[in-house]
Amino acid sequence: MRGNFRQGPSGIRCTTIAIGVCCLILASSCGRPKVPEIQGKLPVFPVKGSLLIDGKPVGQAQLVFFPGTPFPKDASQFLPRARTNDDGTFTVMTYADADGAPAGNYRVTVTWRGAGDEQRTDDDPNLIPPMYHNPRITQLRAKVEEGENTLPPFEIKLSEQQASS
Repeated sequence: MRGNFRQGPSGIRCTTIAIGVCCLILASSCGRPKVPEIQGKLPVFPVKGSLLIDGKPVGQAQLVFFPGTPFPKDASQFLPRARTNDDGTFTVMTYADADGAPAGNYRVTVTWRGAGDEQRTDDDPNLIPPMYHNPRITQLRAKVEEGENTLPPFEIKLSEQQASS
């Protein structure tokens, strides 16, 4: 019965306070990343570099860094990776954006599905010769050391590949 229910000033005040507390709790949880803790994280060191094809910077290429010697069994097995900017530069990430890579020697693979603003999918062909996207035979190498690392540019010559085909 609607008319029989009366709420006094203290009831309104309690309701207002409860709503305010709920809003504060919700607001305080916003902005905190819900990233699960990664077990066995290896120390990582900043790595940056660039990718050139036939002497020109390549944007939107994906690079994956495969360790020359396997990571320890109890360590995270996340592979360092990067995506090139439009100017061909990249920063490597392993666990978080631009955090770097564990120290060691790497074989680097490249996947590039073309330039342009149109959306590319995994179904688009890789325009890089197979020798650069197979970790066993890639000629691209990187050495990551403790501290800041700037790699020499990775250079791929498509014109030589097409001439020898």
